[in-house]
Amino acid sequence: MRILLLNLLTIISTIAGAAQLSFSPESIDITGKPSDDIIIVPSALTNDGAEDVVFYWKVEKDAAFPSEWQTQICDFRLCYGEDVDFSSPELPNTIKAGETMDMKVYLLPNGTEGESSLDLTLYSDTEFKDALITLKTASMSISNTTSVFGQKEKELIVYPNPTSDYFQVGNDNKVKKIIVYNIVGKEIKRFNHIPGKQHNIESLRNGLYLIRLFDGNGEIIKALRLSKR
Repeated sequence: MRILLLNLLTIISTIAGAAQLSFSPESIDITGKPSDDIIIVPSALTNDGAEDVVFYWKVEKDAAFPSEWQTQICDFRLCYGEDVDFSSPELPNTIKAGETMDMKVYLLPNGTEGESSLDLTLYSDTEFKDALITLKTASMSISNTTSVFGQKEKELIVYPNPTSDYFQVGNDNKVKKIIVYNIVGKEIKRFNHIPGKQHNIESLRNGLYLIRLFDGNGEIIKALRLSKR
């Protein structure tokens, strides 16, 4: 009876952990050119529950994944080497209740065209049996005819978020200027921007900031929140 009760509690705990985690976006499209050195796709993982969640991750690539392509995954603990498809059992990740953090998928096409997909699944165990949630790349298309890379414009985001020292902008082709405001609307910093550039905010106090992204005509493209910790 005691063993049955323990097993039941484990099942309930796993279900609760899965229910309280969410990716934003839930599915990602990656497009780029074979000559792109690296394609970075961040996705925000949020724990909406009342309990901390410990997890491990594993990548599964479809049969069409070109052998020349390389992947790299960065979790909360470590940026793993190229083509490491699962996290170390000795380095579990923990996302606290109410916290949002970024997982990153890096793709290096190495001059090779192709179409494929992969899934990044989070598990509650080191044997990768109890799945919590999956981040899907619905489409990975690398072609010389592709003009943009990364996320779609509607998924324009600032990452890593939260951050401690710097931030970048996903799908930033149209972004030319960035202004950082504090919570009362006072301008704190401004940056000229080119695609892929990182912006240092190490000197700012910890807290919540508003990031406004501007195009070349000085028009606001989007306003986003950034947490500095």
